[in-house]
Amino acid sequence: MSSFVIGLDIGGTHITATLVRIEQVLGNRTATIERDVFYTRSIENTKEKDPRSIISTWVECIGHLIHDLVKNYQENEAIIGIACGIPGPMDYERGVSYIQSTQLNKCEKFFGLNLQFSLQDALRDLISRWKHVYNPKYFTPPTSPRTSLFDREKQVALEKSLHMKRANEINSTMNQASFHYKDL
Repeated sequence: MSSFVIGLDIGGTHITATLVRIEQVLGNRTATIERDVFYTRSIENTKEKDPRSIISTWVECIGHLIHDLVKNYQENEAIIGIACGIPGPMDYERGVSYIQSTQLNKCEKFFGLNLQFSLQDALRDLISRWKHVYNPKYFTPPTSPRTSLFDREKQVALEKSLHMKRANEINSTMNQASFHYKDL
């Protein structure tokens, strides 16, 4: 079985994506660009653009690559990851961009944005749409209104609130239980 990695070269004015085949033969791992095919999109005026628009362009490029994969490859071939090169200062552990140079006039609105979460959310949406189009067996009608791809902060805050509420309930129960144990 072959595996693939999506390789991304993200610049201030473009994105290029390619499919890299990873094969392991007799303990040796090789990586080759599949069919020498590259998918490229240009991004104009990145300084004024909303980061969501730029990330949508990235995902559109990845979507064309996945569409090509679905058309031309066997079912047992899988994408195992994405390797991404992005310029500028980054916190690679957390995925947060620290691009703020006014001299470059590119991607200033990415400063402080968690690109890892943003790209993951956009890719989840892409994969969800892909499953519904190419695999009808995965289709499930939506049960709630669709939230924005970039409402992650609201979602995280809600989850933290629910976790804190549950933790307080557990602590309260434990305190009551420990009180009863002391009385015995």
